Amino acid sequence: MWISRRRRVSTQRSSIPRTASGAGAGGDRRGAPTADVFSQAEVEIEKLTTVTDKINTGILSEANQRNIADTLANLKGTSQHFDEASKNLDAMIQNANGAVNSAKETMGTVNAAAADVHTAIDDAKTTLAAVRDLLARRKRGMGRLRRC
Repeated sequence: MWISRRRRVSTQRSSIPRTASGAGAGGDRRGAPTADVFSQAEVEIEKLTTVTDKINTGILSEANQRNIADTLANLKGTSQHFDEASKNLDAMIQNANGAVNSAKETMGTVNAAAADVHTAIDDAKTTLAAVRDLLARRKRGMGRLRRC
C-alpha cells in the first residue's frame, strides 16, 4: 500500500495503537476512547489466556484426560454387564414365578390335607362320643355289648 509516491507503509504492526480516526498515540482527542478499547481488549485477552492455560494444564491435563478415558471405559463395561444381567434377570423372574406357582400349588395341597385332617378329627370325635355313650349305658345296665 502506498501513502505517498515516495514512502511505502510498513506491513509490520506498530506498537502504537491506532484510533478510529487513524491517529496514533499522539493523535487528537477523538482517538482516546479507541485507545481505551484496545487497552481493555488487551486485559481481556490476558484473562482469556490465563483461563485457557488453566483449562489446558488443569482440566485437560494428561492425568485428567486419562482419568476421563478410564471413567468412560468403566462406564462402558458397567453398561455391558448391566445388559447381560438384565438378560439373566428375565430368566430369574420366570424361575421366581415358577417357584411362586409351585408354592401356591403346595399350599393348596396342604390346605386340602388340613381339611381332610379336620374331617377325620371330627369323625373321631363323633365316634368317641358314641363309644362313651355306649360305655355309659353299659355301666348303667341299659344294654349289652355285642360282638361284631
